[in-house]
Amino acid sequence: MPSITAQQIVDRAWIILQDTNGGSGVRWPSTEQLLWVNDGQREVVINLPSAYVKTAIATLTAGTRQNLATLGFTDGIQFMKFVRNFDAAGTAPGRAVIVKPMMWLDEQRPTWHADAAGDAIHCFYEANDPKTFYVWPKADGTKKGEIVYSAAPPEMAALGNTISLDDIYANALQYYVLFRSFSKNATYTKAPQLAAAYYQLFLQSLGIKDQRVKALDANLQMLSDGAGVAGSQAGGG
Repeated sequence: MPSITAQQIVDRAWIILQDTNGGSGVRWPSTEQLLWVNDGQREVVINLPSAYVKTAIATLTAGTRQNLATLGFTDGIQFMKFVRNFDAAGTAPGRAVIVKPMMWLDEQRPTWHADAAGDAIHCFYEANDPKTFYVWPKADGTKKGEIVYSAAPPEMAALGNTISLDDIYANALQYYVLFRSFSKNATYTKAPQLAAAYYQLFLQSLGIKDQRVKALDANLQMLSDGAGVAGSQAGGG
């Protein structure tokens, strides 16, 4: 649960910038810094979608193709996982859903999009279409599913607001604020080399965690798993 405010992040940046600390800056005013913190949160999620994830139950669209926007997740930027089926009321959980590479089913059951509807057994998605995923068997338009997705962080209206991301991203946000601050186009503030250095620190702070996430990503392991017979509902694989 995040507890750090945008003000705390900007205060730390002002110390490094040697600007007024504790409420408002002079060369880098608080109105500008609020913009950079908001931009920074979005930049974190662009580079590391797992930084801001939501879980919700939604009624699946009839057919195999599902999209975050049509499911009602207007803040969604990337599908992450289809956890399990739910009944039409959204109260009784059903079977778990296993992710598979779409080619696995395309090769062995090329007419799978036209199969009869039922509770989802497998789901498929492509990195090039991050807001879309497919389910097999197809949905009938009444059943629900528990969906995990990466979302766009909400815009903060004031520096006193708590950030949306977890507190562990506070340093990354500070680096981003410093990158934007040193990029400011003015003789006494612009420092392109420092700006570039802080942007690299920003990326590095995310990259270290990103490698850890990839090492534990079950989906990446499943992409190499071609075992089983596609289209077999009895064993779920």
